[in-house]
Amino acid sequence: MRRSHHVSSREIERKFLIKRLPVKILRSRHFPIAQGYLANEPGGRHVRLRKKAKTASLTFKVGRGTSREEREIRLSPKQFAMLWPATRGRRLRKTRYEIPWKNPWSDPRR
Repeated sequence: MRRSHHVSSREIERKFLIKRLPVKILRSRHFPIAQGYLANEPGGRHVRLRKKAKTASLTFKVGRGTSREEREIRLSPKQFAMLWPATRGRRLRKTRYEIPWKNPWSDPRR
């Protein structure tokens, strides 16, 4: 049996709404992501199932606002496939771009 990989951290999340991506960013490294929610409570508890490229994970988030406690468990493809049907109606697909910055805390609008 494969061992699960556990990660615990504090997530600090910032989101930016932009009208369109610059061509330079479109050429950067990117990954398709499929994710679904097993639980998404108004009080700030979330249980997310995610597949990014060939990596699958189950993530527990607690808290509200920009800083939240996050715990992640790596899943095998079989484990992901078993849980995925439970997310029906609570799924999304997106593309994650890895954009290199000289200063990772700089304002991307500059």
